[in-house]
Amino acid sequence: MRKLFILLSICISYTHLLQAQTSDDRAQLLQLCIDLPEIQANYPTFENESKAAAYIMQYPLTIPENLPIHKFEKKPVYMTRSEIYDNHVDAYFLFKQIEIGSESAQIEFTMYSNYNSNTPQIVDVYLNFQKSSTGWLISNQKLENK
Repeated sequence: MRKLFILLSICISYTHLLQAQTSDDRAQLLQLCIDLPEIQANYPTFENESKAAAYIMQYPLTIPENLPIHKFEKKPVYMTRSEIYDNHVDAYFLFKQIEIGSESAQIEFTMYSNYNSNTPQIVDVYLNFQKSSTGWLISNQKLENK
């Protein structure tokens, strides 16, 4: 019985370790996505030249809101699809696919900007990542302007 308890404790500890690693990995990968140099010009700027927080649509994937990611020293604003549309959010991310393995990851998302104007900018982004000793690195990327 004692061996079973020890084995069960080890399994629970390992499960918590994997969840923590996956959460850390997810945070690092999403930070790389919103900081991708090729999309920085798409962020809206206010008259005082400050930048808006990053908005993330919680559809079709739901991103955990407690991840430690920031843009322009602000936490992202997470909204449902109807909240994005009802509040006329002009720029936001829509994550379509997030697959994280132990050594590689793939993320697909779309960044919408100037969405409520006559000239919306829509960029589909496909990223492949490899894990290194220093963290995640983009190994392949593809951007499609729509």
